[in-house]
Amino acid sequence: MNRLFLVVVLLALISLACSIGGADGSGGGGGDAPEGGSEPSAKPTLPVIEAGDCSADPGPGVDFAKCDLTERNFSGSDFSGANLAQAIFSNSNFGDADFSGANLAGAFASETNFLNANFTDADLTNADMRESNLINANFTGAITLGVDFSGSNMTGAILTDDQLDQAYSVKDAVLPDGSFGK
Repeated sequence: MNRLFLVVVLLALISLACSIGGADGSGGGGGDAPEGGSEPSAKPTLPVIEAGDCSADPGPGVDFAKCDLTERNFSGSDFSGANLAQAIFSNSNFGDADFSGANLAGAFASETNFLNANFTDADLTNADMRESNLINANFTGAITLGVDFSGSNMTGAILTDDQLDQAYSVKDAVLPDGSFGK
């Protein structure tokens, strides 16, 4: 029942985002971007993708696009070069996992453990990583445009100021240097 509710809510949010964003990817809605950086900027529009093979075993290059991987244990798994675009893996364990070169654009990964995970050169555009454990995660060369890191713990993570600036939100997050995001 809980999982079904989350899926219904997620689909409603995606539908709302599509209607606001415009079917042509133009961003629709018009309006000016917020000034002064006090509010998050609009997230970029994601392309429509096909679902992957959700029954496949995890491994390099696996296609888990749009798959529901909620509450699963993938600790130490190799997802290098994998397609996890728009996948749902909230409350899962990806401690010590390798996502180098992976596509996680639009992934829903709130309240997920990514302790010591490797996101080198990964695409995290618009990923939802709220309230996640990102302690000592490596984001070298990763695309963080539109990522929601709010409430996450990024203590010791390898993440540049530019990557943090590109994120949608770092509100209440513990940043790599131990300070709190605004």
